[in-house]
Formats: sequence, C-alpha cells, structure tokens
Amino acid sequence: MSRILLKMSDSCLTRSISWFLVFPYRSLLNSGIFNRTKLKRKPRFSIVSALLRLGKKYDIESLYEDALERLQSEFPSSLSAYLELSDTFSFIEYHPGLLHDCINLALETNTLSILPTAYLFSQCEMARLPLSIST
Repeated sequence: MSRILLKMSDSCLTRSISWFLVFPYRSLLNSGIFNRTKLKRKPRFSIVSALLRLGKKYDIESLYEDALERLQSEFPSSLSAYLELSDTFSFIEYHPGLLHDCINLALETNTLSILPTAYLFSQCEMARLPLSIST
C-alpha cells in the first residue's frame, strides 16, 4: 500500500514518500520518455511547465533539463540563436497567452535566461509586430 509519511528531523517537518508510490513512475521519468526526439508532436505548455516544476521540485534532472531546453529553444538568450528562429513555435504548442504564461513560469521557477526574448515577443505580439528580424 502506498503512503506518505511525515517525519520530524532537526525540528523540521519533512515528507517521505513510500517506495511503492515512487517505484512505478521513477523508471518512466528517468527513461527520457519526455525527450523531444521521442515526442511525435509538440507538447502543450501545461506539460512543459509541469515537467519544469516537477523536475525542479523533486530534483529530477531529465525532466527539468528537457523542459528548460524547450523554453530556451523558443526564447534564446544569444543573438545568433535568435536570428535562427522560425516564425512559429517549434518545441511548444502555441496558444493565445502563451508568452505571458512563459514569462510567469520563468519568474516563478527563476529561469531568468528566457525573460528578455519572452518580453520582446510579448511586446511585439501586443503591438502586432513581426516576431523576427528581417535581414
């Protein structure tokens, strides 16, 4: 039977998850099933944000890195990577309000590297300007 145990250690209440609760999902999460090369289509933002939050909270590096790579691919921090972007979202399924959701997620999870480009895209979208630089 799965259960969550609460323990007091060093005057701090901590949660300990039973092995039966973690075991079925641990191999799935660590297998890289969420890797972008294995996905048939772009995931919704809710999936990417859940992976980022879970990976950060529970220190599951594969989930965190995949979600972070997706966000950094959509919102690069270098000019050369920015110039190589396509006009559409390539790694996350677009929905109205996506840019604001990404900004909020970046602030919530302290993923500050995507903020400059996300703010730029957000301003361009609100002003109805093109998202790419034409050379």
